[in-house]
Amino acid sequence: MNLPIALASNSPRRLQLLEGAGFIVTRISSEGDEDFPEDMPLAEVAPFLACKKMERVEEQELITLTADTTVVFPDEILNKPGSAEEAVRMLKKLSGRSHKVVTGVCMRNPAGQIVSFSDTTEVWFRELDEALINYYLKHGNPYDKAGGYGIQESIGYLGIEKVNGCFYNVMGLPLRLVYENYLKLL
Repeated sequence: MNLPIALASNSPRRLQLLEGAGFIVTRISSEGDEDFPEDMPLAEVAPFLACKKMERVEEQELITLTADTTVVFPDEILNKPGSAEEAVRMLKKLSGRSHKVVTGVCMRNPAGQIVSFSDTTEVWFRELDEALINYYLKHGNPYDKAGGYGIQESIGYLGIEKVNGCFYNVMGLPLRLVYENYLKLL
């Protein structure tokens, strides 16, 4: 497939997913703050931030995509951990419980038409032992992922019991919905 798209994200996983699905990706920048209203329902934060990112992106000759992924547990958002201690706290919090991963996506075509949507996936972790958490901190990369984990890394392979919803959404992009909306914007 030959599906050109401009990706305004530094996420290596979003790039991998889009290229794996047949998109030809041009990366562009979308730097800026990720603030949101304190009273906003947590399920609405990711789509809000994706659209906020789109506002900062110059118009392109391609369909442009911005996205944001949040981990909601149960009444707070777990962002990217800033330290090993914070990553351990997050993983212990998720241990033996379920949480929701929400990815918001905003797409714009060269004519200025915009679509935005989100997808929610529920993820269950088994009880995580210290050895698995410590191994992941040493050999994985918890620091660039909301919730401090990657489903496609060792902690996901060995710690996740069940996923209800789109697996790729947990990696950072609900590809089926991206493709469907891409076709609408052509």
